[in-house]
Amino acid sequence: MAVVELTQDTMESFLETNKDKTVLIDFWASWCAPCKQLLPVVEKLAEENQDIVIAKVQVDVEEQLSNQYKVRRVPTFIALKDGKRQDPLIAKTYTKDVLQEYIDKHK
Repeated sequence: MAVVELTQDTMESFLETNKDKTVLIDFWASWCAPCKQLLPVVEKLAEENQDIVIAKVQVDVEEQLSNQYKVRRVPTFIALKDGKRQDPLIAKTYTKDVLQEYIDKHK
């Protein structure tokens, strides 16, 4: 499944449509080198985890969403399970294994 780019205008309908699924939101910024490095990893995880939905929010463009989810640094990953926000993943290093472990924890 492809990674979905979310905006303030699309967030509510996206969450309603996917309320029965685990959703992983990647909060990222265009100036963030680790965010850019993680792009292919996130896309690969989306392909390999068809039972979840992965979305991205660009924090500089969607400041209101970033504030709503209390994102203070990037990258930040937040899982939503049954529509409820889980603890964010804020790691010192992000690898495919670290992200997969976070996904598995919230499936």
